[in-house]
Amino acid sequence: MNLNKITVDIRNRSKWEAMDLGIILIRKFYRPIYIAWLVVTFPIMIALCVIFQGYSWIPILILWWLKPFFDRFPLYFSSRIFFGETPRFKQAIKQLPGFVFNNLLFDLTILRFSPWRSLLMPAKRLEGLKFKQRTKRIAVLSKTVRGWAALLTVVCLVFEVGLFLSWYFFLYILFMTSIIVPADIFRQTEFWKYCLQVFLYYLSLSIIEPFYVAGGFALYINRRIFLEGWDIELVFRHMKSRLSLVKEEEQVTRK
Repeated sequence: MNLNKITVDIRNRSKWEAMDLGIILIRKFYRPIYIAWLVVTFPIMIALCVIFQGYSWIPILILWWLKPFFDRFPLYFSSRIFFGETPRFKQAIKQLPGFVFNNLLFDLTILRFSPWRSLLMPAKRLEGLKFKQRTKRIAVLSKTVRGWAALLTVVCLVFEVGLFLSWYFFLYILFMTSIIVPADIFRQTEFWKYCLQVFLYYLSLSIIEPFYVAGGFALYINRRIFLEGWDIELVFRHMKSRLSLVKEEEQVTRK
């Protein structure tokens, strides 16, 4: 890890600033993050629509359940971009399988309902520690930020549900007819309505989830900056480089 390559200003931020940093990171580097997201998630959404025709609640439930799997893709690109790397396509193909599928079943079952999942995921995926070491590490990292990670989960869930319902009301107002009604979510005979319901949820999920991942990643990074003193280390590195320059100038003047 080279601190000099980090793409943002390293300093100890408040929790609100840290989460906002994650949002800025997605806004600034949205292209590779959302391309990776769409390449993986969109075919899964299409496959679920084809398999479970007529019952839109099943694809919606599966998409929601697979969030820990989907989240690993924006986390991979966010972490690389944060540390000054822009993963190439071939490099990403080689690294992603191990990054994505390691301990995936554990995240989809035991930790699926963890309210601070966005904070735990970077610690598990990026540090490569064994179970006992990882447990101790997570306890230290999450000591003062678990409540903030839970708040991030609640806020993003509210935005996701709000977006999903907004599409419903928008279509109803636009067409002034019951194209989609809540009862249809359990059984829909018209294929286009059924696909539209699934797509509306997928659209809401795709808009919010990368920001959720980046917010948790930024909380994790901010906590590491505080615990490990990255900002102090950078100051000493700059001082060392300045001293070396001064010594070089003195040697040149003596000659």
